[in-house]
Amino acid sequence: MKYLEYKLKSSEHLVAPIGDLHLGSKGCDVELLKKQLKKIHDNKSDIIFMGDMIENATKVSPGNGVYKQIMSPMEQIEEIIKLFKPVKKQIVMGVTGNHCIRASDSSGIDLMQVIMDGLDAGDKYVGYTGICEFKNNDENYKIYAWHGAGGGATIQGALRPLYKQAEWLDADVMLMGHTHHLFNDTVVMRKVVDGKFRDYLKHFVITGSFMKWDEEYPEMKGYRPMLLGSPLIHLNGKKHEIGVDLEW
Repeated sequence: MKYLEYKLKSSEHLVAPIGDLHLGSKGCDVELLKKQLKKIHDNKSDIIFMGDMIENATKVSPGNGVYKQIMSPMEQIEEIIKLFKPVKKQIVMGVTGNHCIRASDSSGIDLMQVIMDGLDAGDKYVGYTGICEFKNNDENYKIYAWHGAGGGATIQGALRPLYKQAEWLDADVMLMGHTHHLFNDTVVMRKVVDGKFRDYLKHFVITGSFMKWDEEYPEMKGYRPMLLGSPLIHLNGKKHEIGVDLEW
């Protein structure tokens, strides 16, 4: 785990956690990705990579992905760098996912490091997990990012691994990908500040995906269709207030 620190805007500060693109799979909704990237560029959102940016299916991967991907892993890397190049300065952190770990396990090559280096953001790569802290003189927020493990067809099953992370780690926003759900849950937390109780919301965010349902793994497994895309997190720079937008 690594820790990164950034200056929080005094007005509204936007953060876009984006992952599970599976670029290279024919099921990747590239047009939706381009639309969200334009919005990210226009509203100057910071970006957190949540892993599985590319499909990277190999002969030893589970399922038949190696036969369904529409470009080679090298082409996938080149294309993801091309797509994110206009917003590369907005990248603040990146974690790896199981699809990139495949290459590390078989060859020792960290494909997520290659992608981050290609976007001149290699120093923002934190490996499996990381925490970004945004702060100014008035407020501070900690955002924890982890690609995730396990999974479940239900929201409750998808959230369970993230809740377990919160048993030993404290952050204002807990991010996890992997399950392809797009969902936000909040719980009330209480702490003592200057001798007074202060209640605030802790957010658990499943960061979505860009993989279509039809003729893909979710349909095969009988999962219900999911809302595609990524969330947008709003941080108030004046008072401790967090908003999570799932449709933007």
